[in-house]
Amino acid sequence: MSNTINSANGAGAQYANSVLPAPTPPVASGAPKANIPSDAEVVSKVISTPMKSSGVVEAAQSTRIAVEKAAQELESFIHSMGRSINITVDGNTGYHVVTVSNPDTGEVIRQMPSPELLKIAQSLPKFDGLLLNRKA
Repeated sequence: MSNTINSANGAGAQYANSVLPAPTPPVASGAPKANIPSDAEVVSKVISTPMKSSGVVEAAQSTRIAVEKAAQELESFIHSMGRSINITVDGNTGYHVVTVSNPDTGEVIRQMPSPELLKIAQSLPKFDGLLLNRKA
């Protein structure tokens, strides 16, 4: 194999032995192999590794308490204005739905997100992939 670059005007000869790397000799078959552990050894090591507590449950508990307190304060404020508030989770979309209504008549004054938006959100999975061009 030659390390010379050929060009139409012959100027490429000045780059000989500087552009292309020298060929590497083949590795002898008797060379020592790297110490690679087997899959069983790796799995065994992973299984025996002790798991530490992440503290997520404790953090989630304090957050839950703060949210419950804020919800109670919001509910008492809404009741002082002669309104009722209901916070639910939509079963189809998983969205939190806040409904403000008149407690005397049951009339819905405001719902967030709106019923129309919930219908749109529910139908979005049907169009998965249709709005994206998956070709590079």
